[in-house]
Amino acid sequence: METALRERRRVQTAREIHVAAMELCQELGLEAVTTEAISSRAGISLRTFFNYFPNKEAAIVNRPPEFPREAVRVFTEGGGTLLEDMRGLLIAQFIQIDANRKLGRLFQALLRDNPGLQSAHEASMRGLIAELKAILATRLDPDTDHLADILAVVVVCAIKKGLESWILDEDRSLSESIDEILADLKQLGLVLR
Repeated sequence: METALRERRRVQTAREIHVAAMELCQELGLEAVTTEAISSRAGISLRTFFNYFPNKEAAIVNRPPEFPREAVRVFTEGGGTLLEDMRGLLIAQFIQIDANRKLGRLFQALLRDNPGLQSAHEASMRGLIAELKAILATRLDPDTDHLADILAVVVVCAIKKGLESWILDEDRSLSESIDEILADLKQLGLVLR
């Protein structure tokens, strides 16, 4: 119980640092933002900042949350098709994402307006792809490890596209975005067949 509380507090602190970093970047511009200013805005020490992020760019980008362990277990032991079981995994992942369109729009604008954030964002996406590849590899034939690589890249790109459409469309729910992602993945499978 204490471990779960500690982990929730850790996630909350990371979120507060991330939001402070994005707000400062919007207000001052990327070059003027410092780790000291982010720490001050988030109400933490500089030492605490570096316990969470290696630099200001990483704080602004903030790596997506890991796939929840229980959802990974259900996926890896799943009895449905890969696509059916993927839905549960994606729902569990999306639930963890801050369902705040305003922050999502701010993040998109910061990425668009600050090319210096692109490499941090790409590194973040590579980490998510590697995590998903390892998860997918548990469901695929060991002789097709390269397919886990390809599928992880495609799924992460689909997740990114789904989140972007959710952020821009006030009437769209996260569930609708997930269903769109899965429909696109299914269509891709049919096209490739």
